[in-house]
Amino acid sequence: MALDKVGRAAAAQDLLAQLNNQQAFIASVLKTITTLPLRVTHNDTKINNLLFNGQNKPLAVIDLDTCMAGYLLHDFGDMVRSCCNSLNEDDGNIEHMIFKVDIYQALYQGYLAGAQGQLSAPELASLSMGARLMPLLLTMRFLTDYLDGDNYFATEYDDHNLVRANNQFKLYQLTTKQLA
Repeated sequence: MALDKVGRAAAAQDLLAQLNNQQAFIASVLKTITTLPLRVTHNDTKINNLLFNGQNKPLAVIDLDTCMAGYLLHDFGDMVRSCCNSLNEDDGNIEHMIFKVDIYQALYQGYLAGAQGQLSAPELASLSMGARLMPLLLTMRFLTDYLDGDNYFATEYDDHNLVRANNQFKLYQLTTKQLA
C-alpha cells in the first residue's frame, strides 16, 4: 500500500474499520457545532492541567497557552476523557476498562454549577456529545501518529500509539454506551 509508509496498516485494519463506521456520529457533531457559540476555552482540559493542593483540592488551571476561541463540548469532553477512564491512556488491558459514571456525573454537575446558568440549550445538549467525541478524536490522533511512524507523540515501544488508540476507542465505546 503506497500510503503505508512504515508498514503498519495491516496491524491497524480492525481499528480502521471500526473508525470508518463512526461517520454518522461525526456528521451529527458537525451539525451540532453549527448551533454552538464560540467561547474562550482551554482546549487541553485533561486532569494533568490542574494544580492540586495537599488535600487533592484543585487550586488552579495551568498550561494556559492553549486558551483560545472554541466550543465547550471539546473542553468538557477532554476533561471527561481524562477523568472517567479507569485505566491510563496507554494501558493495553482494555478488557478491564470501565467508564466511571459517578465521576462523569460529578463533573457534569460541577460544570453546570460553575457555568451559573450561562450555557445555551444547545451547549448543554452538546456536553455528552463532547464526552464521546474526545476519546474518538484521540483514537484518530494516536492511530494517525502510529501509521505515520510515531512522529508526534513520544513512545516507549513500537506499538505504543496503537495501544493508546485502541484504549481511547474502547473508552469511546464505553462512553457511547453510557451516554448515547
